[in-house]
Amino acid sequence: MVLNNGAHDSVGGIATAGLSIDIPGITAACGFRRVACAHSSEEIIHALDELAQNTIGPSLLEIRVDPGARNDLGRPKTSPRANKQVFMCQFA
Repeated sequence: MVLNNGAHDSVGGIATAGLSIDIPGITAACGFRRVACAHSSEEIIHALDELAQNTIGPSLLEIRVDPGARNDLGRPKTSPRANKQVFMCQFA
């Protein structure tokens, strides 16, 4: 999964080329069997259902999200590895 807001929000919302890059197209060209891009919660659910139909080989889901962060958003208190484990457990 790629969460793409087209910006570096954590350093002031500086725009990136992220929304101009065809991430699903690039990954498909690299041999990913299933790729999708979603913009809404309904599209995310549909894409996850489609991707779950065939679990052979790599898959990618790009989720386009709005830029911006909460004003009171703090820094992480857990390590990237711990965050990964929590994230992966949500899909087990």
